[in-house]
Amino acid sequence: MEIQTSQQEHYHTIHISGDLDASSSIPVDMAIREFLQQGQVEILLIDCRGLAYISSAGLGV
Repeated sequence: MEIQTSQQEHYHTIHISGDLDASSSIPVDMAIREFLQQGQVEILLIDCRGLAYISSAGLGV
């Protein structure tokens, strides 16, 4: 799994590609929390178009 982030003027995006399952969901959760803890994110998009597989644990993120 690969995580990339990008920032635009009015929103931030987390791009996820590969497989998202129980073991790989932790880095995704951490990336989301990191953006939210900054307190400057008004809109956060999660781009899952690059995912080949997502388990129920991955959906739980």
